[in-house]
Parts: sequence; structure tokens; C-alpha cells
Amino acid sequence: MNNKPTNISISYEASTEAIYELLNEAIKKPSRFINDLNFKRALASQNGIAKLEGVWECQTYSINKGKMTLNTLKKHTKNLFRERLEDGWDIINELRIDAKGAIESELNKENKPLKSTKTGLQAIIKVNEDTLAKQKAVNFILLQALSGAMHTIKTVSETTNKELREERTLIGLEKLRAIVALNQPPYNKIKTSGTVVSIVRGEADEL
Repeated sequence: MNNKPTNISISYEASTEAIYELLNEAIKKPSRFINDLNFKRALASQNGIAKLEGVWECQTYSINKGKMTLNTLKKHTKNLFRERLEDGWDIINELRIDAKGAIESELNKENKPLKSTKTGLQAIIKVNEDTLAKQKAVNFILLQALSGAMHTIKTVSETTNKELREERTLIGLEKLRAIVALNQPPYNKIKTSGTVVSIVRGEADEL
């Protein structure tokens, strides 16, 4: 991963999406960021990732991130998650912490104790415990989001007004798309429209 200064104007929305992509990329492939001092320093704080700026050249695309204040970043995380998840900023901050940990783990690989030693086994247990704790945190967020989406969908069946029913249906779909966005790339986007068949009526509806 190659980081270089940016000389173009980047919108806050694009910059917010960029930090989300960068954090996910660092979690998946931390070895690419080991020599990126600016990025590693930025991960140390919430304010750091907000002020981070540059262009990161990936194999087939570029990630452009502009500088912003922390309050501006928090504000635009709602747009990133389609304003349907109240904890959008919490998700970004959790990714920051995970990315920092992933890079640190990558740096410590060379000094990792052997599995055959007591120290090595203790280190493995610690890593597994940390991984389990992170997964529990992600699962909690997903359960909260699913609960909200299910409640919205339930209200659709109880709504007699056609226009209101259509509006609530769209809100429910937006929530589900926001939940999908919590997954790691490339499973965090619904790229094409799909058809859902009702098991009750046997009718097909477009997403």
C-alpha cells in the first residue's frame, strides 16, 4: 500500500468512506501498512483518523482521504451508514482500534514465541481471547441493528395506509443495507438489485 500526499479537493462524504475502506483494508492486510508511519500515527486516536489525509494506491484502485475535524467525521458517519444506524461512529472507532491491533500483531509476528513453549501457548490463548472479544462486540452491534430492522419491517404489516407502508418498507430495506455495510469487504455492499419472493403470497418484489 503506497501513501502519497493529495493535491485534489475531496468531499467530507468521500473522505468518510475512504477512512472506512482504509481501516477495513488494514484489518484484512496489515502487512501493507507496516511502513506507513502517518497512517499508524493516525490510528492512535480518534482525532488522528479525522485529520489523516493522503492517497493510498491499491492494486486496482485508489483511496483518497481529505483532512477534517473529528466532529465533521462523526457527523458524516451517519451518511455513510445511510442515517439508519445510531452507532455509526462507534463502528468506525471500533475499526480504528482493530486496525491498530492488526498492524501491531503483524509487527510482532517475527518475535512470536513458539507454540511448543509455555510462553507461546499463553500468547496464542491471549490472541484467541482477544479475537473472541472483538467478535462478540461485532455480534452485539449486528444484533442491535437486526432488531431495529425487524421492528421496522413488522410495522409494515400493521400499516394500512399505502404511502406510509411503502415509506416504512424503504426504511426497512435501508436498515438491512446498512447492516450489510458492517461486513468486511467485499461482502459489505449489495451491488445489484435482487428479487425477493414472498413465501406467503408467492409474489416477487424488487429490492
